[in-house]
Amino acid sequence: MMWRKIAIIGILGALAACNLSDDDPVVAVSNNTTTTNNNTTSGLCDPCGVCDDDTTNDCVQDCAGDFGGDATEDRCGTCDSDPANDCVQDCAGVYGGDSSEDNCGVCDADPANDCAVDCAGEFDGTAVLDMCGVCDSDPANDCVQDCAGDFGGEAYIDLCGQCVGGSIGPVACSKAILPVIEDAYVMSNHPTANFGAADEVIVDQGTTETYLKFDLSTLPEGILIRGLKLKAVASESTDFGGTGDVGVYFSPDDSWSESWITYNRKPRFSEMSLASWNVTGSTTDVELEVLDAPGLIERVQSQLVGDKTVTFVLASQGFSSKYYSKESIDATKHMTLEVSYQVVSKVELPAVADAFVSADRTEYNYGSNTTLQVDPRAVSSTDPTYTTFIKFDLSAIPSNVTIERVSLQMLAFVGYAYGGDGNTYTYLVEDDTWDEASLTYSNRPAYQADSIGFWWLWYDLTYIDNWGINASLELVGPTIEAYNTDKLISFRLASSGYRTDYRSREWGDASQHPKLTVYFTEN
Repeated sequence: MMWRKIAIIGILGALAACNLSDDDPVVAVSNNTTTTNNNTTSGLCDPCGVCDDDTTNDCVQDCAGDFGGDATEDRCGTCDSDPANDCVQDCAGVYGGDSSEDNCGVCDADPANDCAVDCAGEFDGTAVLDMCGVCDSDPANDCVQDCAGDFGGEAYIDLCGQCVGGSIGPVACSKAILPVIEDAYVMSNHPTANFGAADEVIVDQGTTETYLKFDLSTLPEGILIRGLKLKAVASESTDFGGTGDVGVYFSPDDSWSESWITYNRKPRFSEMSLASWNVTGSTTDVELEVLDAPGLIERVQSQLVGDKTVTFVLASQGFSSKYYSKESIDATKHMTLEVSYQVVSKVELPAVADAFVSADRTEYNYGSNTTLQVDPRAVSSTDPTYTTFIKFDLSAIPSNVTIERVSLQMLAFVGYAYGGDGNTYTYLVEDDTWDEASLTYSNRPAYQADSIGFWWLWYDLTYIDNWGINASLELVGPTIEAYNTDKLISFRLASSGYRTDYRSREWGDASQHPKLTVYFTEN
């Protein structure tokens, strides 16, 4: 009975597996041998139900484990039956790789370095947008900042060295070339000889000096000097040692004439060099110039409010040099003073208080005197006997202006050169509350230790009017600060070398009173 059940089950499984029809006679099935219609056939049924005796065509499992399935594994190891999503090679030849080719043909997996489009729309192009919005690949034509700091602006540096035009406004300066009106040299070994008619002037090792005079009266009123050139042509020079520097010095005495000046009659000049040029041993013409030396500008600026004449002296301790004088035939080689200037507004302010104090009479007040004194005969090396205090009210300066330069002017009429440093220095007084009617040496206000400019005058006890004028740029800052605060500014005047006496604001002639000239431009 057991065998019959097994045989029947085996027959049923074979029938199902081989998909036999009901008409196919089956006799027996045993050990993969089927007897049919008295014929015996040897065969296998694969997992897909196909029965034949060819094992080579038996169905197999696909990558998903399904017998007879059509899923396949692509080159990236993905198993499915959709060939459309099979992985492909990237631009580097890697199947399933993430490298890509950017717009410039570079293949890698880093999108951060993909080439970008330039301002002209070109990938990896070299065109850039400059500060004025112009896109091209030529850096030579990129717009630049003008002197006002504006890219592509139209402001420019004028002849005065100032930035004008563009966003600043058209406040350009002018230029004037002033010829030397008198020139002559003097020689210590010929103390009474006059060389004013010579076609050359000479500077030689401390023995020979050249005097130059320029007329400033052709310049407009109310100008501010922005640039200055003193120009000369040396015809020859000889090296006797030293540096070869030729110093330019200032003389406040313009009374000399080239027709009579001699070494014995020469005007005195300050020992402080305002500028210099350097000569070398040469037998050919050499053009020389002093450009924008602050000391020269200050002296010329000061003489514009003085007698409108300026005298310079050329001297050297080392080299000998010769220059074409104004008597030489070739006028192109004459000495000149080239002035670049700007016409600005100005206001002249009278002193509102002035007085000197004396270390000899510490409690005495000199506020009502018609004179002011500066005298170095000292109680101590740092405390001259006589010093002068002077105060100005700045409230007359219009509002909303820029103060460009300041000039302090005082008329001297007598004095004496004791020796040493003959400059009269200006010091800023820190306290403006002092009063000329009560000021004494004992209660004098504090002042700053550093000077803010000076002037130089020479006297030998002769009486002659000379304006002491300080037009230093160092005056500008303190004046601006006072203008923006209490509108009062005070100065102290002192010298360690020379004595000078000045007219005070109590003097009868108001034109000779101390004054402060303030130059300004409108904002």
